[in-house]
Amino acid sequence: MTLASVSGVVRDALGFAFTVVPGASALGDRVTELFAELPAGAEPKQAFRLDELGEHSWQRLEAVVAQVTLGAIAASEGQLLCHAGAVCRSSGDAAVICGPSGSGKTTLTVRLVESGLGYLTDETVCLDPATLRARPYRKPVSVKRGSQQLLGHLRPRTLSEGTWVVPPAAFDVTGLPNRRLVPQLLLFPHYTEGADLRVEPLGEGEAAFRLGQNSSRLRAVRGGALPALARLARRAPAYRLTYGDVDAAVRTVHELWDTA
Repeated sequence: MTLASVSGVVRDALGFAFTVVPGASALGDRVTELFAELPAGAEPKQAFRLDELGEHSWQRLEAVVAQVTLGAIAASEGQLLCHAGAVCRSSGDAAVICGPSGSGKTTLTVRLVESGLGYLTDETVCLDPATLRARPYRKPVSVKRGSQQLLGHLRPRTLSEGTWVVPPAAFDVTGLPNRRLVPQLLLFPHYTEGADLRVEPLGEGEAAFRLGQNSSRLRAVRGGALPALARLARRAPAYRLTYGDVDAAVRTVHELWDTA
């Protein structure tokens, strides 16, 4: 694919239409691959320029991914926007994996997808505040240094320093079902190297509080943030999941889901 054709591709991130102009960068084909899972957009609201920056090219690409997410959050104002990953079953049931940066949610999200679940997002879960239906945001996954040892098989072909930017196609072979995507399970992970697996059920109040702590633009949520958070906490059982072995955590999530 030529750089000229790459520059004309417009993608839609939760209502934020954008394009990336590679310029002279050798990462042109990589840009196409990274954003290929986002739907086509119409008139772009913003064009990001990715010039050849030598060893800093990857850092610029990481910044573009972050800016696209900020654009997606702004475009989705009025929705319930949780800082979380999310996966789904073929039935349309979804699990929201919520927590601050460094909690292990990206690692758990990716490994759950590799266990046969569909990938919704690893950054911002966008929910209709009335129906709680999720809108997919299949962005590239940002694998930070703390997760790279656990997700070493996703190391980019072209090595980069710092965060790895990985396309969904590298780990998701399942895709999404043509069904309503509604949360049926809430998970609040905490990864600690060498920690024993511990699962703690959370009450509705604590689950709603934790969701609120890790959400964006709560004041703008249509119909009010508190009713939406309470509705979500009532609908889906919630668990705090402490883990040091990601494989054991994945098995546990499947077991929790089977009994939800």
